[in-house]
Amino acid sequence: MSNLEKRNNTNLPYGNLSLDQFEREMREWIYESPLKSIFQEIEQLFEQASPFPNIFFEDFQTETQYIIKAHLPNIKKDQIFIDLYYQYLTISIEHNETMKQKNHDGTFINSFSSMGKIAKTFYLPSEVRDQELSINHELDILTITVPIK
Repeated sequence: MSNLEKRNNTNLPYGNLSLDQFEREMREWIYESPLKSIFQEIEQLFEQASPFPNIFFEDFQTETQYIIKAHLPNIKKDQIFIDLYYQYLTISIEHNETMKQKNHDGTFINSFSSMGKIAKTFYLPSEVRDQELSINHELDILTITVPIK
């Protein structure tokens, strides 16, 4: 090993460890050390802070249709927006909430506002007009069916 290679090796943030060894040690440090519970609590905090913690989208194609399903638990119809632009279909969900707490004489003692937006854009197999879309929202599942030309 030349001096140049040796010098570059010692300047690595993980010293003389290989990248695999470094990754393995970091994984152990994060997931198997006493810090594991702290990392789990931080992750739960971020999941709870999101107004959309359990939303996910899936899309698939049959011979005659392109189908998009959005699993939207606890989302109301008036929070859902669908935009169509040529071959791009965007589903947006917006959340706005304001909570105000008053004391016994009616003056505000606490006010809390929460806002959030999530959007997903799909590239459709062909250009579509609004009238060609079939949209259904039942049991927390939004289904959009697009005919394939």
